[in-house]
Amino acid sequence: MKIERFYRIAACLLLSATTFFPAAIRAGNDVSFRDPAVAGTFYPSDPVALEALVDGYLKLAARICVPPKERKEVVMLLAPHAGYEFSGLTAACAFFSLEGADYDTVVLLGCPHKIGVKGAAVFCGKGFRMPWGSVPVDGVLARAVVDASAVITDDPRPHLPEHSLEVELPFLSRVLDGYSIVPVLVSGDRHTLELVAQGIVDALRKSRGGTNGVLFVVSTDLSHYPRKRDAEKGDREMLEAFCTLDAEALVSKDKEIMRRNAEGLLCTMCGLDAAYVGIRIANMIGGEKAYVAHMSTSADAKVPGVSAEKTVGYGAVVVTGRRKPLVSRFDPLKPDEGKYLLDLARRTLEEYLKCGKVVDPDIPAEYAPHLDERRGLFVTLYRQGALRGCIGCHMSSLPLHKAVQLMTLESALHDPRFSPLRSEELDGIRIELSVYLTHVEPISSAGEYVPGTHGIILTNKDRSATFLPQVPIEQGWDRKETLRQLSVKAGLPPDAWKEKDTAFSVYETQIFSER
Repeated sequence: MKIERFYRIAACLLLSATTFFPAAIRAGNDVSFRDPAVAGTFYPSDPVALEALVDGYLKLAARICVPPKERKEVVMLLAPHAGYEFSGLTAACAFFSLEGADYDTVVLLGCPHKIGVKGAAVFCGKGFRMPWGSVPVDGVLARAVVDASAVITDDPRPHLPEHSLEVELPFLSRVLDGYSIVPVLVSGDRHTLELVAQGIVDALRKSRGGTNGVLFVVSTDLSHYPRKRDAEKGDREMLEAFCTLDAEALVSKDKEIMRRNAEGLLCTMCGLDAAYVGIRIANMIGGEKAYVAHMSTSADAKVPGVSAEKTVGYGAVVVTGRRKPLVSRFDPLKPDEGKYLLDLARRTLEEYLKCGKVVDPDIPAEYAPHLDERRGLFVTLYRQGALRGCIGCHMSSLPLHKAVQLMTLESALHDPRFSPLRSEELDGIRIELSVYLTHVEPISSAGEYVPGTHGIILTNKDRSATFLPQVPIEQGWDRKETLRQLSVKAGLPPDAWKEKDTAFSVYETQIFSER
């Protein structure tokens, strides 16, 4: 299921970045400060006028925006990034929720509108220049994010002409004191976005020991160019999907709305990939509740020449929660917990194949702490000793017991190497669960990989593949042969694992198997 699309929104911004920033583009990655790209167009370039405008929006937001239903710490915001005359009030309703809060670092998540990104690009320069001065980059954390995953780079070029992160800074600077930023632009398929989210969280764990003092801001506008009534309906549905804090629900809702094919609709959310990464981060750091603080469209601004027949939507969402420790290693499951998951997988498979229904399990209270964790998982099916299906995920937004159900059905029905499993085959099926004990961790070279101990992921540009820890043992392969076979599995030449563009990550699992 891919959300990469650079981008249905591409038509919104047509001018090439090299037209405006040729010298900076030629400078490669050595960009100390980023100059403002949209001062004087999206917001006033005069600092006094800008301060007055932002303060006015914040005062109005205090009167009209939706208050939080319960007082918990704000861990994330979703805010628009259009010109202030269109989306300034909606943005203010997001940032007003930070009144009295204290954050020292803000991680900005957006999608590129002019220069493409595969994975993520982090700006690691000294700061963003703005009309009133400079907003510093947290260089230590920014570099840690880049080092956390092979799909994350320090390429500054996509940031130079990009408006989506810049326009959040005037609001942040009116509600926060002494903060620094980590600007991240993201784009990719679901697997890549999962690696980006995990990389950001791993960087926070390693460089800061957690997320205390860190705010995440997802920058996105909503529907582009449908009629006002269609925009309002689709925007509300997308924001409600975001508020479930279920990344798959957000992607499914996007597809559903696009299938309705409302007249003029170009995209439901131009920062969909950033929103996906934001939700996955919220899952990992303790985000619990989300609410919509405000919605509007460009037609609401009453700007001359802007029609209700062709609008852009804007939304403000506040995510609250209780921050939880970031762990690099999970506790092993107890044998009876593993047996319960195997039984659940078996019941799920039988019930679905025979009745078309998914079992709704009642998790024993003593198992809930482990079985509600969000872990990576693979489900492997064997029939008469031969592989019959194997599908999983390196990270999951679902509790472990629900992930077991989903991946069991995926392995049985949607592994492209096999025909869907039939009910008459059930008696000959053996189920094996590989439950992750660790998050995915990058390694500097293939020499650090230990077959039988580590699962391994090979990534080379847009190709990737994985082997579970038990695969080389079952096949009798040494490290070199495992890497050759992994290269072939990724659709690459056997010796591609030796190439400088090839990166590796590893993980560890705990195996539970029937019989």
